[in-house]
Amino acid sequence: MTPELVERGGRLIVSAPFNPEWREWARDHGGRWDAGSKAWTFRPLQRYAVEAALAEIFGEGEE
Repeated sequence: MTPELVERGGRLIVSAPFNPEWREWARDHGGRWDAGSKAWTFRPLQRYAVEAALAEIFGEGEE
């Protein structure tokens, strides 16, 4: 599973496979875990930081 980033309801929603490095980054940068959707949520202004972190942690174009 590759990470997926969507914007919905004024929030960024990130669905990603479990990765301790990603979990730590998300917590450190104000992400909130939504257990119902099993996804992290962020403010829209964080889009570029979230995209950069996903690329660094999970690799760009990795399948």
